[in-house]
Amino acid sequence: MIHIEEMPVSAQKAYERRNKIRKVFLFIGWGLFVIALISDLVRTGDFMGSLLSAFGSGGMLLGIVHFEFYFKKMWKNGIGIALLLGIFALLAAALLVFVAALVGWVYLIADTVLFIMKKPLVYPFEHKYFLEMKKVQEEIEENIYRETMHSAESTAAAEQLSYLNRLKEQGAITDEEFNVKKAELLEKI
Repeated sequence: MIHIEEMPVSAQKAYERRNKIRKVFLFIGWGLFVIALISDLVRTGDFMGSLLSAFGSGGMLLGIVHFEFYFKKMWKNGIGIALLLGIFALLAAALLVFVAALVGWVYLIADTVLFIMKKPLVYPFEHKYFLEMKKVQEEIEENIYRETMHSAESTAAAEQLSYLNRLKEQGAITDEEFNVKKAELLEKI
């Protein structure tokens, strides 16, 4: 499992942004829940029916927000499918929206518990998504390049220092010349 602290900075920023968005939608979901519960209770007087209806109303939006992860996956992989299968891709997307609306109440309750426990609302199985973002991939490549260049410079400086030490031992350069060159090389490392 990937931990947020181990992700590149751009992935961490995207993660934090997603977490804040989900918190906003959590409060909106509970607002919709309360509005739906009160209006349905006034209209029908049936508490259990009103409660189920309210969970459906409050959870639908949050379910769709959480299923955005799957929408993106489907969109990324679904372009070719849409070209090949046409209407089936649209039906699959509609089915995904329907399923998101059905299970949204679970996210409403689960996210509320996580929020109360002061935990992030982005689930661990979604962490991989943040690492797949183009900006994050560029950052990872840049970090690898920097590490490689630093390693190569350090190796070259160490070889030069070894060579200078041999010259000093042979008497080809003085201690003062060796220390000046040594200081220059150590700055590169």
